[in-house]
Amino acid sequence: DEAQQIYEIRMQLEASAAAACAQKATPAAIEALNEALAAIAEAHSRHSSIDALRATNTFYEAMFLTGGHTIAWEVVQRLHGRISRLRAMTLASDGRQSAGHAQLSEIVTAIAARDADRAASACRQHVEGAARLADALLAARPG
Repeated sequence: DEAQQIYEIRMQLEASAAAACAQKATPAAIEALNEALAAIAEAHSRHSSIDALRATNTFYEAMFLTGGHTIAWEVVQRLHGRISRLRAMTLASDGRQSAGHAQLSEIVTAIAARDADRAASACRQHVEGAARLADALLAARPG
């Protein structure tokens, strides 16, 4: 139940931040998002979960702050420990790294195209996929 609530909160905050980011992004902000994406991919290639989580946090921080969603970012930071535990669990699953990276890339593509609706939709799809995976993983845990 707590995980579901966290994903619902993430979906609302991240979709809104992605849309705002698409409306306000400068070329430098888009470059920062692409650099974070590259860092995520590089961390996954080295099988470094810690570095992947750090790079993912950098990605989201850039997206939220570029969109001017500073209060929403503070809320996400308050949930950071819980989000990171869920993110680490889902990232360790087969296929999630490549699927997640492709979805984050779609978010950046939409932001670069200044398409707020597409950015929000891509963000919702990304979070929905992570939520479904987390739900399945949590249901399969013993006890």
